[in-house]
Amino acid sequence: MFGRISLAHAQALEFELTLRQIDVIGRWEKIDDEGFGGIVDRGRRWVDGLLWSHLDENGILLKDTSKTGQEAEHDTMAYPFLRKMIELIPQE
Repeated sequence: MFGRISLAHAQALEFELTLRQIDVIGRWEKIDDEGFGGIVDRGRRWVDGLLWSHLDENGILLKDTSKTGQEAEHDTMAYPFLRKMIELIPQE
């Protein structure tokens, strides 16, 4: 995808796990106070996207969904294509 492997990873996660795009890539929201941490840029904070902390050492992805707020659980080991995509990402 035009040399952007991150786009291919996002598409694989959305397709294989039937996640909504916002739950994979997140969104920017306006903030009044930058004192809460997180990823902040020009008065906006990035929220709702996937983080490495959502994936445990056994390949289980746990994430609260933006639509219902319920926790979604996915065993990424059950998706060979997705596992190959994840393994392409350098550990560091």
